[in-house]
Amino acid sequence: LMRFTYVRGEEVVLVSTKRGTKKFAQMRASPQVAVLVHDFRDAGRVSGEANLGASGSDHSGSLSITLNGTAVIEEGEIAERHRLIHLKANPGYEQFIVGDDIAMVAIFVQYAR
Repeated sequence: LMRFTYVRGEEVVLVSTKRGTKKFAQMRASPQVAVLVHDFRDAGRVSGEANLGASGSDHSGSLSITLNGTAVIEEGEIAERHRLIHLKANPGYEQFIVGDDIAMVAIFVQYAR
């Protein structure tokens, strides 16, 4: 699971990841990516509670979308500008966004389904 930030106007999705991970190596080697985004609407309910819809699914009413696009590992000024935007959108997650070993990645969405 990852925190992400959609930047309206730039039509880009921002993520951050440690440079030493398999995920980072794979994005560098093959920048065509598919990202599953799920809203986890039921994540805030108390443990043991159920929100069963007509389908009997515990995630009734939640939404998922797959974004397909190109991942660009950012450097320099644009990386730091996007890092600040990502930090503002994800308070409390600084340890996953800031650091010498953490890369900013911009995903330019080509299509969604």
